[in-house]
Amino acid sequence: MSAEYLKELFGLDGQVAVVIGGAGVLGGAFCRGLGRAGAHVVVADVTDEGCRRRVEELHSLGCNASYCLVDVTSRPSLEACLEEAKKVSGRVHILVNAAGVNFGSRFLDHPEEQWDRVMAINLKGTFLACQVFGRHMVEQGGGAIVNIGSVTSHLPLSKV
Repeated sequence: MSAEYLKELFGLDGQVAVVIGGAGVLGGAFCRGLGRAGAHVVVADVTDEGCRRRVEELHSLGCNASYCLVDVTSRPSLEACLEEAKKVSGRVHILVNAAGVNFGSRFLDHPEEQWDRVMAINLKGTFLACQVFGRHMVEQGGGAIVNIGSVTSHLPLSKV
């Protein structure tokens, strides 16, 4: 298969992809893949430094990228991120929800506050992002949302 044929099949030229959790390891892989496929990648994460580093990396690979700071547990923060991403071309075509946290403590010793934080980021954050970006995608006539999960959804961590 020629590179031109693959680009025609899978190319994302002219599309805007927001990667929530884009400063992280897994989110970073999505950023690189989407950027190499031609999308303008909007790195969305909680840390300015992490976002800037990821954007610099993407630029060094020849990708188009920008970033917005986002707190996935806050609807207003997600709405602000959407508005920032729309500045690129007026719409968002792709959302990747890759934000997530976990704690290495044993289940029986796991503090309730950590549990609440995991649920707020991993579950509520995905829910809110899907609502905010999903509404925009419905209004624009389409889009794609990719939600990233963890094997720990099915199997417990080893410290049970």
